[in-house]
Amino acid sequence: MLELLVTSETRRKLLVLLASGREGSVAEFARLTGMNYSITHRELRELTAAGLVQKRVKGNQRLHSMRMEHPWAEVVKQMVALSKAPARRPEPSEADDAVRAQLAAAGAPLLADRLTDAAAPLADTLAAGAMLAHRDATVARALPVCLWRNRDKIDPEELQEAARRVGARHSLGFFLDLTSKLAPAGGQHLHELAERLRDKRVTTEGDFFDGPHSKYGRELAARRTPDVARRWHYRMNMDLEVFASTFRKFTHREVLPRE
Repeated sequence: MLELLVTSETRRKLLVLLASGREGSVAEFARLTGMNYSITHRELRELTAAGLVQKRVKGNQRLHSMRMEHPWAEVVKQMVALSKAPARRPEPSEADDAVRAQLAAAGAPLLADRLTDAAAPLADTLAAGAMLAHRDATVARALPVCLWRNRDKIDPEELQEAARRVGARHSLGFFLDLTSKLAPAGGQHLHELAERLRDKRVTTEGDFFDGPHSKYGRELAARRTPDVARRWHYRMNMDLEVFASTFRKFTHREVLPRE
């Protein structure tokens, strides 16, 4: 019967996270699994209907977690342990390489392992880059440069739609706001666009970067998280100067980081 439970890659990833004790909204699980929001929503709804997942309301959020008293819960936990699939930094994939190549073609300071076969729409590239940044700190540092270089080419409606399709609205909003803080005069419109992408359901702080986080790492993140990240309810072990130094280097401007 358990084989019927794991019917898709999205569901397998969700079960790995849920079995580890993770609780979160649909948007957060979509980000952590790298899957589409609507698909993640459907899978969580079906797991809830099966009784394995429970929901609770916190403020204006609906948080999902595994019902540990469910007869299948312990079996799922053992299955995860045996598969050696705890939440950790995933190995590079061809899909990730393709996103890096598209970002590099759009002006991000990244070394791509391969050339792009065809240019993807800018909005799709930026949205995919925002999702990949959760798993790749190098992409996270490079994304503000790419956003700034394309600031006059971004179509707000196309960007919002592309971000919605992959569940990247809040993540991309954060990077747009970050870029507006790093940029010289002229970045205000990026801040305004960022606010249009903000997911107001996100009200609790969470780690921006995927993967296991040690107690020491969380303590560092508590000290180093930029204020702009805190305003988006993100915690990260990467201070503003890390982003600013990359931005200055590749935009050839003296840009002072400001909170």
